[in-house]
Amino acid sequence: MIDEKVMTHIAQHSDQLFIIFDGYDEYKDHNELLGDFEGQFENDTKTKMPVAALISKVIQRKILRDSVIIITSRPGEADELDKKLQFDRCVEITGFSDEQVLQYVEKYFNSKPEEVKKMAMEKVRATAHYMSFGRVPLRCLFVCQVIEYEIQNNITRDNSIPLKVTQFYCEVIRCLERNNREIRSLDEEAMLLAVEKTLDNFSKLAAQLAEQNRFTFSQKDLKKLKLPEVEISYLKSSNLIFCYPVASDSPFPQSTLEYSFSHLSIQEFFVACHLVKKRAMAAQETSDMVHIFTSGLLGLDQENNNDKCMSKVLKSVCKQGMGLLRQRVVLLRCLHEYGLEKEFTRQELTTNRDYRYWNSGGWIGLGGVTDTDCDVLAMLLESTATSISSPPDTLFIVNSQITITMLNRLLSSLHSNSTITVLGLRSCSLNDDHVKCLCNHFNNTHITSLSLSHNNITDVGVHHIVHNIASKITFLDLQDNPVSVEVSKSSEQFCQDNYPGLEFYI
Repeated sequence: MIDEKVMTHIAQHSDQLFIIFDGYDEYKDHNELLGDFEGQFENDTKTKMPVAALISKVIQRKILRDSVIIITSRPGEADELDKKLQFDRCVEITGFSDEQVLQYVEKYFNSKPEEVKKMAMEKVRATAHYMSFGRVPLRCLFVCQVIEYEIQNNITRDNSIPLKVTQFYCEVIRCLERNNREIRSLDEEAMLLAVEKTLDNFSKLAAQLAEQNRFTFSQKDLKKLKLPEVEISYLKSSNLIFCYPVASDSPFPQSTLEYSFSHLSIQEFFVACHLVKKRAMAAQETSDMVHIFTSGLLGLDQENNNDKCMSKVLKSVCKQGMGLLRQRVVLLRCLHEYGLEKEFTRQELTTNRDYRYWNSGGWIGLGGVTDTDCDVLAMLLESTATSISSPPDTLFIVNSQITITMLNRLLSSLHSNSTITVLGLRSCSLNDDHVKCLCNHFNNTHITSLSLSHNNITDVGVHHIVHNIASKITFLDLQDNPVSVEVSKSSEQFCQDNYPGLEFYI
């Protein structure tokens, strides 16, 4: 806890202070952080002010100017902050590589018997969706916990059936709740009932928090649920939440306990559970993951035809006010979770309802694409080949982190039946290895126009692509890559001499 003595030292030595605002997008008043509080409160660390005003003054360098500040946020959620503040550096956490996923799993099981560790490693290597989920560090932990539970209970699964995010969270959350210290001592039947009741209570709690745009709760909030004491104890002992002390600003120093879900995505999952159970729609401003989880839960419901509900989910996504390139990715994620086997999904994609997935000019524009979207992209591209409306001919992905694994999956989808002839990958962190991957796939696609501007392609990559380019390529853009003047000139000359029909920019 920070007392007056520590606070005084901080104010006098701000150059020694390292501040992390973790989860900017999770702060309920984050829209106020760029407000003007100058007329209300002095720029002084001793002045009492609301939390939003304090954070605003810190990040705008009005107080504690010499401190080092890091602000974290989900991609796309801090765009306004980025526009109005000059950051020294912006970076994106891209998650684990395949090798790091395996290293993490190995370390997790190091303390287990060698036989268990070996089985766990085999499960991860043999299951594509485990490798995909594992690229997000928290989900990598969840993967380990699910695998451990499967091994302990001799559970086997068909690895050929893709495991979607919603189904994965269903399994993870039930797995964690079965290990609740207050529940695991019960007999099997009582344990299953207690788990389902606890999850239902968490759904109600998460829905209440969402209505108030809150991410923490207290003992008072638990009492408002009006649950029996035993059910309250199940909630408080759950592995799905954690508690921490919070200082009181009363004249008598004391601390109280507050609780949070162990990760925002778990709270979002429970909000979606509540919405589906009540057959309700999300509020006007709702996170992408609530829509995605809602779609997945509707898809998993085998007892009802949820096409009308799914249609409302997609309309809700379109009302969120996000950029069109990002909106398109979220819509596709929702459809993928609902299920490609559903007639509704196939019709939605092949008819391109309301030009949601490509515009009237046949242009598919996507932004903020990640490795976890491999199957989503494949679903779209394979569906466009049988499009009832005018099929798209252009795929343009911007501001994304594309790995070799994802690029291979993407290019495999641009097969002989694909209508895509123009491919743009701008600001996608492509390097020389990506260029080699592209060259290996050219002959199996119909691509004639390729734009790779604003990436990390060097002299090596440029040399490779101009010497291995497919003869059918008529347009190649390599502008704004770290390429030397010498290689730029020699490449231009080489293309003029060998590809007279090629429009080349570097």
